[in-house]
Amino acid sequence: MKFLKNHSYLKSFFVFVLFVIIFIFVSIVLQFLFIKNYFDEEFFKLFLSLTFLIPTIIISILFRIQIKLNYYEAYSIYIMILPLALSIQIMGSAFMIWFIEYLPEGYSSYYESIQKFLQPKSKLDLFFTLVSVGIIGPTCEEFVFRGVILSKLLENKNTFFANVFQSLLFGIAHMNLIQFLYAIPIGMFFGWIFIKTKNLFLSILIHIFTNSTAILLLAFDFDHPLWNFLKKYGSESISFRELPKEPIYVSMVILVLFIYLIKKNYKFSKYS
Repeated sequence: MKFLKNHSYLKSFFVFVLFVIIFIFVSIVLQFLFIKNYFDEEFFKLFLSLTFLIPTIIISILFRIQIKLNYYEAYSIYIMILPLALSIQIMGSAFMIWFIEYLPEGYSSYYESIQKFLQPKSKLDLFFTLVSVGIIGPTCEEFVFRGVILSKLLENKNTFFANVFQSLLFGIAHMNLIQFLYAIPIGMFFGWIFIKTKNLFLSILIHIFTNSTAILLLAFDFDHPLWNFLKKYGSESISFRELPKEPIYVSMVILVLFIYLIKKNYKFSKYS
């Protein structure tokens, strides 16, 4: 890897390509085994975690990556994590519906297909989905895209272009046009958190909460107006114009408040 030593963008792109190739290879193997009935759908969801774990482990070994995860005592920020995760879900749903309006008809069923896949069929299915999609996936994505790729890009000192570039790679890695479009702003946000805090702990935690809340909202039915509203937000709208806008405004306020708290508590980032 010596030829990549002083070329942070080239090295970052190499890490990205390596991650995607291994991800696709493991996915194909798992799908083949699933089709051959080596395991059922519940275990397939658990084994999906290997699509994240294997490339992440290989990358960490090849590049000898060592990343510290420090807990910060900024309690006001941690209190905001759940509201922020729900806000990201709301804004993500709004973005998705808005994008679908301008895409070919084939993409209109994408929202429903995601919900159908994440909808747990049993308690074991819920547990496996949470482990794979809710915890391992987000942790590995943060490790690779923010911990490895963005860290290398920041060696050039241009934080803006470094963050834009890693967020583009993050969007491409989802290998779907709709996910590409809304993964970019999410990737930039997580990248900004890493730049300001100099640590992966917070972005990993927020990413885990964001994915896990989406799974839990689909898994349970509670007779509470707020729960039912969050569960159904966006799923019954066929256009962005039909969406209630108040949740989007509230989500934006929460996002701004969170950004303020980050700036207040992390004033001296070496990347700033």
